[in-house]
Amino acid sequence: MILEGIKKKIASWLAVKLIGRVGFYSNGIWEFKRADDSVELFRAPDSPSAKWILIFGRDHYFESVKDYPIGQLNDLRKIIKNEPWRFPYEGERFDRIERLSPQAHRVTSWIVRKELINGVDGRPLFVVPESACFPSLAVGEPLSLQRLGQELNVAETPEGLISTLGQRTLFNRQIGVPDENEGESLGDCRRLSEAQTASALLAGLKQIFFALLSSSNAVENNIKKL
Repeated sequence: MILEGIKKKIASWLAVKLIGRVGFYSNGIWEFKRADDSVELFRAPDSPSAKWILIFGRDHYFESVKDYPIGQLNDLRKIIKNEPWRFPYEGERFDRIERLSPQAHRVTSWIVRKELINGVDGRPLFVVPESACFPSLAVGEPLSLQRLGQELNVAETPEGLISTLGQRTLFNRQIGVPDENEGESLGDCRRLSEAQTASALLAGLKQIFFALLSSSNAVENNIKKL
């Protein structure tokens, strides 16, 4: 317990100290800035500081969920590496692997175009898809997040992660909202303001890296480039 507490303090300290090295990409780089007790996103200057971690917005990657009836993690990794490319375009692939049962795993995959990552000045050490930062918040009820004047919809469903940028009608259909409600509000959902979304992005990022620090097995439930 003492060790876990120390790790949490280290993760929190790093989150505060490294905020200047974390960026958000949506048609350009945005920076996280602390304002009083909140966090906001601001357009980065023409020559921003190099970002060690870059969160890519939902409009810049493809997202997919697939279940595998495979219990051994090493066997699953071999199959993933050798299976035919099943995504709509080439790019760098990032996966979150979750154990569903002793005999099955779920793989959430995000594909970011290589030229997009390579085009960023000072290639980041870590790339994180935006929707990967919210699953713990999206359990039980969908999220409607405001950021940069757009609406991001996220839900962690029994079938896996679902997210859209705008496209509320499509999102409603994917999470099983009755047809007569399509195009209307999300109803029972958690809504986050621009400032709350920025804070939630950083909190989710901290959870990802804390889990990676906590245990060698934690990568099964967090983003890992294969």
